[in-house]
Amino acid sequence: MGFASLLQWLPSTASNEIDLSTAKVTLQQWRILADAKHKRLPLILYSTREYRGQGYQSLVLKTDQKTQTCFIDMPLPALPSDHLSLPKRIYATLKYPGTYQHWQIEGKITERAQAGDGPYFKLHIETMKFCKDRRNQARFNFSDKSAEVTCSPPMEPPIYGNLENISMGGLCFNARGNPQQSDAFYLANQSRKTLIPSSIELNSDDKLNVELEVLSLQVIKKPYLHTKVRARFKSLTPSQQHILAALTEKLSETA
Repeated sequence: MGFASLLQWLPSTASNEIDLSTAKVTLQQWRILADAKHKRLPLILYSTREYRGQGYQSLVLKTDQKTQTCFIDMPLPALPSDHLSLPKRIYATLKYPGTYQHWQIEGKITERAQAGDGPYFKLHIETMKFCKDRRNQARFNFSDKSAEVTCSPPMEPPIYGNLENISMGGLCFNARGNPQQSDAFYLANQSRKTLIPSSIELNSDDKLNVELEVLSLQVIKKPYLHTKVRARFKSLTPSQQHILAALTEKLSETA
C-alpha cells in the first residue's frame, strides 16, 4: 500500500501550535532536521514501528519548530492502491551517509497541501531519538560498478546491480531499474518468506552464490532510475561462510 495513495485522503485541517516547554523534540534536534533539509538527506518513511519492509523516500522541505512540524515532499514510490484507510502513525529514519548512525522519528501526517511544485505533507513530529546501527561485522564499501550482483528470481528475468557494501551478515546493492516489478522481489519484501537466489562477483576469480532475504527496497530516480536493495544472507553453508570470510579478509587487507 503506497503512502502517496493513502495520504491523498488526508483532511486539510491545520494542526494546533505546541507548547515548546513540553515539546519532546529539542532545539538541537530541530537544527539536525534543518541540516537535513539543507543537505537534502533522504527521509525514509515506514508504516510499522519496526522500521522494516517497504520504505518510501521523501525529503524535508521546511521545518517549523513552533508547531513541531516538518513539511515533507511527496513520498516515492507512489504505488497504486484501492484502499481508503489512513496509516495512524508514521515512522521515519534519517541517516547520515557513510556513518553507522541515524535518527528514528515518530509522528503523524496532519495535512496535505499544494504548492507550485506539487503536493507536500505536514508531518507533526512527536519523538526523535539518536540510534547507532546494530552492526557486529565489518562492512566493506565498493566504488561504483566495481562488483556485480546478479539476482535470479524463479521463472523471471535476472536482475543486475552494482554492489555497494558487504559484510558477513548481508549486503546492499543498487539494482538497475525497479525490482518491485518482479513478483518474487515484491513477495520477498512483503513477507520475507521468499528467498532470492543471487551471485556476487568481485572479479573473475571470486564468486559467491547465496540466497538473499530482502530487508528493504528504496527506489531512487536521480541521477538515474535504480533501487537500493538491502538484504541479509540466509542460512549460509560452511562452504559459503568460508568463501565469504576469505573475500572479506582479502578486502580488509586491501582497505
